[in-house]
Amino acid sequence: MAHDVLRQQHDNLLEQYNRNLDILEDLQKEIKESFEEKFGGNAQQKGYLDEWLSDKGSLFRILRRHNFDRDQALDACLRTLSWRAQRHDFEDSALPIPIELFHCIPWPSSDFLGNPLLFLRLPDTSFATQQLKLSIMNSLELLRRYLHQINEKEAPHLQFVWVLDLDGVSVRHINWALSEIASWYFKDIGPHYPYLCGAVYVINYSWVYLGAWSFLKNILPASAIARVHFISAEQILDYIPQESLPRDYGGSLPSLKELDNPLAIKQSVKMNRRGSQIRKTSLPSIPIPISRLSALNPYFGYPAENSNGKPAPRGGQRHIGDLLRTLTVLFWLKWRRKGLYLSIIIGLCWLSLRFWRRWTRPLPWHTR
Repeated sequence: MAHDVLRQQHDNLLEQYNRNLDILEDLQKEIKESFEEKFGGNAQQKGYLDEWLSDKGSLFRILRRHNFDRDQALDACLRTLSWRAQRHDFEDSALPIPIELFHCIPWPSSDFLGNPLLFLRLPDTSFATQQLKLSIMNSLELLRRYLHQINEKEAPHLQFVWVLDLDGVSVRHINWALSEIASWYFKDIGPHYPYLCGAVYVINYSWVYLGAWSFLKNILPASAIARVHFISAEQILDYIPQESLPRDYGGSLPSLKELDNPLAIKQSVKMNRRGSQIRKTSLPSIPIPISRLSALNPYFGYPAENSNGKPAPRGGQRHIGDLLRTLTVLFWLKWRRKGLYLSIIIGLCWLSLRFWRRWTRPLPWHTR
């Protein structure tokens, strides 16, 4: 039954794409005219922005997001074009990904409908919000480019199929990521990369994740909720052929760690003003401090720092003074309200006693 629904959705998507090819070509022409007026003199910007303009899959997904309303889609495409023009790092053929969240299975591996495959594994470790945001944004851009490359050689492949593996991921990390990322993604990033996901297969889940799923159901549209499927690790073979799965998921491919990830490019090439290439190598990441009281600090009570997604005690050592300081802070945080109330009561009692002693003291002329 699920296969029939997924196949029907896939066929409808391709039918919509083919039916709206004329509108897509008109959109390309109108966007290109506006594009030439604004960026015609900047050859470097024109190069990487023109690549996006030639990506009919991206234009179609934006058109579909706006219910195939040509005028609304045109406005949305121009907003995306303006947003991309401000992202000068997109000029690079490779983009930094501080946290490797997505692992793309090399093409032509695909699901039973021919969609490219993407594995999403959340790291069960501390990381900074800005690192996570940069990783998501750059990964989505690289996914778009990779899908565009596939479509240049074959029939249109418009979406990825995602496999979300929750094995070993704590609920607190999921809840933290959702609270930090959800509003930012749907407001600032999602409109530029709509409908990249055709279906999500969630595996290795348990009842403890129900809270996070309930939160998502309240903010996701019904169409997105319908694309999420909770399946067992064994059922994944019903949706993805064995020859397209890594060995650690019951497939015949090498393990996920051994497979090449098309998104993980070690070096990037950028054009300088004279047109020659500048090759950039990755730089060591700057350690990001983690609060000793952070729920994401595995060394709770001690100051730590995050480097390359791996938290460690600051300076490599844990001192008893840091722990005593943290215990003092926790004691104060727990009892400060009761302590404040107690201090107020003691103060009122003291003032009452002073006033009582003053008013009950015999007057001087009464003592004579």
